[in-house]
Amino acid sequence: MYNIGMSKMHDFHIQAITFCLLGSFIGLLSHAADPITKNFRCISANCCDQHEWCGFWAGIGECETNKNWMTRNCQISCKKCDDTNTIVNSTTAAPVTESAKAKKVSQPSVSTTKKQTAAPPRQMLRRGHDPLFCAEMLRLNGSERFQEMSRNGAIVVFEDATSRRLLSARDMVTNNQMMGCFREQDTSDCSRNMCFHAMYRTLDGTCNNLRNPLIGAAGTTFNRILPAVYEDGITTRPGSRPSAREATRFLLSSPQLVTSSKGNMLLMPFGQFIVHDISRTSLLPADRCGSCTDIPGRCFPIKVETVDPRFGCARPPCCLFFTRSSPLCGTGAQSKREQVNENTAFLDGSAIYSSSLPDSLRLKDSKTGMMRITFFNNHVMPPFDPHTCFGPNNCNANFDIGDNRASIFIALVGVHAVFLREHNRIAQQLLNESILECGTCFPRDTENCRINYSSNYLQRIFAKTSWYKI
Repeated sequence: MYNIGMSKMHDFHIQAITFCLLGSFIGLLSHAADPITKNFRCISANCCDQHEWCGFWAGIGECETNKNWMTRNCQISCKKCDDTNTIVNSTTAAPVTESAKAKKVSQPSVSTTKKQTAAPPRQMLRRGHDPLFCAEMLRLNGSERFQEMSRNGAIVVFEDATSRRLLSARDMVTNNQMMGCFREQDTSDCSRNMCFHAMYRTLDGTCNNLRNPLIGAAGTTFNRILPAVYEDGITTRPGSRPSAREATRFLLSSPQLVTSSKGNMLLMPFGQFIVHDISRTSLLPADRCGSCTDIPGRCFPIKVETVDPRFGCARPPCCLFFTRSSPLCGTGAQSKREQVNENTAFLDGSAIYSSSLPDSLRLKDSKTGMMRITFFNNHVMPPFDPHTCFGPNNCNANFDIGDNRASIFIALVGVHAVFLREHNRIAQQLLNESILECGTCFPRDTENCRINYSSNYLQRIFAKTSWYKI
């Protein structure tokens, strides 16, 4: 049903994880491109980093060992600028004088220890940085030069997330309550730690695509397949639709049983697990929606008939309380209301690890990278308070896991438990092999053992003709 894949960050990792097959999630692929060699970033017309790798070369000492070329072409990284203006985009190449050409100063090689060796073959990487740059990162990893580059800031093993907002699930609820809307994620500066992005994904999806850092990131608006349909064209729900509850009753009222030889009872919860991986609509607080009153922009009560066998009431109106999704700040008044996705749009295990760095740190042991667990009746389960269970028929467990919707029903919890155990199995094998010299790298390496379940699952759902159209 699934394949397992592992990022090739360390050569010596591969022996310990031969059980991992190379795979990738849809949406994470970013095509490799040649490095930018003119005006990569400029402070002024006379102060630029011409080459995309200037920061890399500066970090390994090329400002001193290849001083002439670096001073001319990597002024920002070598700190040779006289002003401190804000970095701006530039489209005009810095002039190259005849005297500079005559000096024949050499551009640093990607490989600084063997500058005359052939460049590694070009390869398509899962992340959007140049293959030669990333190949050098892989080659240097574990060596003294790698440690030197890490100290100089050319390699960032830790994720530098200081250029964007980091919100936990609780923070999102608090912000929605205070503002009544969701502020979209800030644009991230991916250049702060290119080596990290070349090897690992981010939990919130920013910089997974280096050319478009916010594509698929958590805290951004959903992309619409069809245009929004509002009664007033802006925010009001359509009034001509039937009650959602009555539609459900109608669909479930048939006594006909439908059997299938292609699927079992796991088909639906596994599908819901996939949906929870790629989407979680941000909601407004529910504390003001405790009545059948339709509060514009906030509450959307669902009408229920008095004869409803489960939700009917003796004194109408009868309804199910329902809170509307939180709008993107700035929409819903003069422009069409847009909704925000709190998860990443990538199939990257958001339901397991969450799409929030603060939440992920809470869910994992920082020293071992193992997911936190609870032993209950001799079984490994996602974390919860065992004291909330008093017996087989009296248990109100609320599981603390990457997606707070895991506790909706027990079958979905079971799927979460399977993936949690699989993460810890891989993590334990890495620990047993003692293959890591950098403990902080470990959690990311385990997360990079990903499960490619989307295509196989969808082929089970759609007919062959429909699947090929997708």
